[in-house]
Amino acid sequence: MLNGGRMFYYIKRKRLKTGGIQYYLYKCIYIGKGKKKHISLGRIDQIEQLLENLKTQKTLPRIYMEAAVAQRIFSQSKSDCSSDCSLGATQCHQLWTRSLVALPVPSEEEFRQWMEFKGFLRRTIEDKLRYLRKLPRIVTPEMILSGEIPFNNHMQQTLHYIALYLFETGRLSLENQLRWDRLLKQVLRERNKRLRAKRERGAQEVCDEDILAILRRVKDSHYYIVGKILLASGARASEIGKLFTEYDPRKWEHHNGVSLYKMKWYRGYKICEYIFLPTEWISEIEELLKRIRRGEKIKGKKMIVNERRIQANLAPVSKFRDYLYQKMKDMGYEEEARFIESRELPVSEEHYDKIKKRAIQAYKQHWKPHIKKLLTKI
Repeated sequence: MLNGGRMFYYIKRKRLKTGGIQYYLYKCIYIGKGKKKHISLGRIDQIEQLLENLKTQKTLPRIYMEAAVAQRIFSQSKSDCSSDCSLGATQCHQLWTRSLVALPVPSEEEFRQWMEFKGFLRRTIEDKLRYLRKLPRIVTPEMILSGEIPFNNHMQQTLHYIALYLFETGRLSLENQLRWDRLLKQVLRERNKRLRAKRERGAQEVCDEDILAILRRVKDSHYYIVGKILLASGARASEIGKLFTEYDPRKWEHHNGVSLYKMKWYRGYKICEYIFLPTEWISEIEELLKRIRRGEKIKGKKMIVNERRIQANLAPVSKFRDYLYQKMKDMGYEEEARFIESRELPVSEEHYDKIKKRAIQAYKQHWKPHIKKLLTKI
């Protein structure tokens, strides 16, 4: 790759509607104040054809001299793809991870000052600093590709800002900053694609006896109440833990026997809009909270309800979530189940209100009677 300080060339791969693939040569120029200009120099095959026709000439026009670098880049990208790469051949032409430099992670104070200077919101700064603390002193592409660094939307954004910070402070070239950015986006895209496939594929079938076996195991413990909440809501362990640690009775919405606790908790692809519960169970939650706050003990241990303890006592917790979704889907209420568990939320406000009403109705008429009948078998 030809690198000229604030300018460099790169290959961009485009997939055609017909299924074929074409490669284009681009020139990227840094024009100041954080802005970059990308200029297309043409398709690789067209450039190669022009060069072939002009081989007999001793001198070439400037535009062809500039485009001649395409052959070298294209040859390099093909040889890189023949080597082992965790992302596979599809991404190799774009990433060139073998020669990508490592990112030196800045200190927390340096990064904070830079983000404040750029005008980031205080909440955003705190979020990115929290992820910065999870990183080693040096981040390499191999750490990202191997999964050594836990990767999600927030980590991708944090590393993107670190690369931008290093570029603007002169510690990373424009070429490497853009290549890091492309790598992070590709890895995130691949991760999200796997998660979508997993959600579409669905979990293994969960039967009534699977749920009853878990609940019988904790029948004499305060975790029996927690297990009932998991069964009724389809919420994750982290969300129930948050409900108990940050409980606020003002967040309840009551709808004729069905109550919705406003969580509004968003982290990456995990969303929790509401926790659905039978209204009569709220008193059990509040009574359990009183016992916890009084410091009561069971078998010499303090009563605690948090994500770690829920995972340990009600494993596998994911069965409760899968059970609600599968049963309501069998009843013919798949879209409502997706809303109840916040698996998929409508975009438009009008559709959101409609599906919310339908979810409350389906919960009241079908899911609430079903779980009450199931609990009589314990």
